Amino acid sequence: MNNEKPEADSFESKTRRTSITKAQLTSDIAVELIALCQTVTEDGSLSQAEVRDLEKWLAEHRVSDLPAIAFLTKAVEKIVADSKITDEEQKALQEALEAVLPTELRRTARNKRLEQQRLERAKAKLDKQLVKEQERAAAEQNAPLESFDFMVAGAHVGGRPNYIEAYARAGDPVEIAREPSNRYSRHAVQVRLKTGQQIGYVPEEDARVLAPLLDVGRSYTAEIKKILTGGRSPRPVVLLDVFAANAQVPGLKRAAVRKGEGISLISKILLITIAVIVVYFILR
Repeated sequence: MNNEKPEADSFESKTRRTSITKAQLTSDIAVELIALCQTVTEDGSLSQAEVRDLEKWLAEHRVSDLPAIAFLTKAVEKIVADSKITDEEQKALQEALEAVLPTELRRTARNKRLEQQRLERAKAKLDKQLVKEQERAAAEQNAPLESFDFMVAGAHVGGRPNYIEAYARAGDPVEIAREPSNRYSRHAVQVRLKTGQQIGYVPEEDARVLAPLLDVGRSYTAEIKKILTGGRSPRPVVLLDVFAANAQVPGLKRAAVRKGEGISLISKILLITIAVIVVYFILR
């Protein structure tokens, strides 16, 4: 209550000093000023062009003894001094224009201003909600469809420990590749270092979920979380996320399709040796 009364008193005092009276309406300048104020306040808001037009008109009629002109001139000069109009300055100028108008016209202009302010607040609220919805949609779009945290299977086989010791580091990205021709699992997914060496496979339990996603073209990101060194050979632990087709995430990749590495030379020699021994005993 204490905050509202001084503002109302100030407004009443201001309108008594500056509003155009019935006696002044006999003046062409007063009629022209009223028409200008009505035009400017018609839509409840002020544009830069309207302020410039008002400033120009007031400058052309500065010599008039109409109190409203001196009042508006002072208000406009204060607002345009820094070449930009803030929301508060716009409101102050609108109130000054309303103060110049006769009572009925003043009430109409004020109601239009208040209605415009309500519309702008409602629009600002909707815009804020829209931004939040867009941010939420973007977050959902870029959220992983599936996440995996696994220790690479088969990392101890062949020369893979040497590759891991030489080239693998925690935080390094890794690449994965489907191996549909693998004779042990149709879900086989290779794990390869960024230098291209295969260091093992995604464990079968995870591969059953991962492989179908890769087969329909889903993108992924993958990196080495850490390297376990307590056993006979180093074992990389990999973090892997799979994303929707429309995800916008830096570093997304598509899984390649590769053939298996086949049987090692030692294994081939052992198989040939066994075959020769079997044939020898059969033919005896």
